[in-house]
Amino acid sequence: MDGARLFNLPLHSGKSIAEYAALFDTVYVSLWKHFNAASGAMLAGTGEFIEGLYHTRRMFGGSLPHAWPVIAPVMQYVDSYQTDYAKAWLATDQLISMLQASGRFDIRKLSNGTSRFFLKPSGVKADMFYEKVSKAGVLMPQANADTGEFAMQVNPSVLRMSPAAIAHIFIGATS
Repeated sequence: MDGARLFNLPLHSGKSIAEYAALFDTVYVSLWKHFNAASGAMLAGTGEFIEGLYHTRRMFGGSLPHAWPVIAPVMQYVDSYQTDYAKAWLATDQLISMLQASGRFDIRKLSNGTSRFFLKPSGVKADMFYEKVSKAGVLMPQANADTGEFAMQVNPSVLRMSPAAIAHIFIGATS
């Protein structure tokens, strides 16, 4: 299973990570998409299967003796990720409500759960909006050149500011 975003699924589906993983012989989990590692991944499977990968892993650089700093941050985030992700969505839903109430944004969520929503400010060009929120200390992706929408990624970093503070910055950037 490509479980790159496996730890997001329980919030959206109500099924546990174990329930998903039980359906597969092996599960790949990204360490940077959830747990703030600089790069890296882990492969989970039976002990017999994993032990047999020793030489294959080494062929592709999987035994670099000094690579541990790349994944050291994982331990700080792994235990609380699911709780933090749920809190991030609560905060994001509050933010979305405030932005919708302002009448200055079109917001599109995808059905069946995802870690993204799409934001389109009105009354301001996307590049100007981006510049204004960036100057206010909000990190976000560039807008899609064709649609003017920003593909907003929901993760625990949204918890660094209150939804009201982010809404204030976003609404201010539309004028």
